Amino acid sequence: MDWILAMAGLGVGALVGLTGVGGGSLMTPFLLFYGIPPAVAVGTDLAYAAIAKSLGVWLRHKARSIDWRTAVLLMCGSLPAAAIVILSMKAFALETELFGTIITRLLAVSLVLTSLTVLGQHWLQGVRTDLPEIRGRTGLTVLAGVVLGTLVTLSSVGSGAIGTALLLLLYPRWSSARVVGTDLAYAVPLTATAAFGHLWLGNVNPGYVFSLVIGAIPGMYIGTRMGLRLPEALVRTVLGVLLFGVGVSLLWK
Repeated sequence: MDWILAMAGLGVGALVGLTGVGGGSLMTPFLLFYGIPPAVAVGTDLAYAAIAKSLGVWLRHKARSIDWRTAVLLMCGSLPAAAIVILSMKAFALETELFGTIITRLLAVSLVLTSLTVLGQHWLQGVRTDLPEIRGRTGLTVLAGVVLGTLVTLSSVGSGAIGTALLLLLYPRWSSARVVGTDLAYAVPLTATAAFGHLWLGNVNPGYVFSLVIGAIPGMYIGTRMGLRLPEALVRTVLGVLLFGVGVSLLWK
C-alpha cells in the first residue's frame, strides 16, 4: 500500500465529508503532481470516487433525500455520454503526450469553473427560491447529464459542485438535502461507468485505488464530524480559493 496516497485519500475524504464537494477536484490534481500520468490519474480517481461515494448513496436513500426520477434522467444523459467519450478515446488513440496535455488543460478549466461554483453556491442557494420554475426540465435535465458525463469522463471533475449547481438552477424549490442526495445518486453510476471504461483503456491502477479508499473512509467520517463544528461558509471559501489556485497553476504548467 502507498501510504502517501492513503494520506491523500484521508485529506480529500475529510474535505468531501466537510463540504460535500472537492473529491475529483483535488484528488486528480494531486495525482498529477505526484507524478502519475494524466490519463491514469483520471481513471484511478474515477474508480476511487465510485467506491467512496457508494456509502453516501446508501445513507441518502435511507434518509429518503434522493429524487430517483431526476437521478435517472441525469443517468440517461451522462451514461451514454461517458460511453461515447470512452469509445472515442479508444478509436482516436491520441499520442500519450498530446492526450495528457488535453486532459490537463480540460482539468484546469474544470477546476476554475468548480471553484467559481463553490464560491457562488451560497449566493445561489439564497436566491434560488426567487427563480421561476423552468419549463421543459426533463429535456434540460438529460442535457445536463450529457454535459456532466462528458466532463467527468474526461477530467473526473464536475459531478459534485457543478452537478449540484445545475440541479439548484433546474429545481429551485428543492431542499439542499434533496439536491445533494440526487446529485450523489447519479454520480456513482456515472463514475463507475467511466471508471470501467478507463479500466478497459488501461488507465486505472488498482493498487492506487486501494490506497486511496483506505484513507478516504476514515477521512469522510472525520470530515463529517468536523462539519458539525466549523462554519460551512468559511470552509467553502477556503476550498473555492484552493481549487481556483490549483486550476490556474495547471493552466500555467
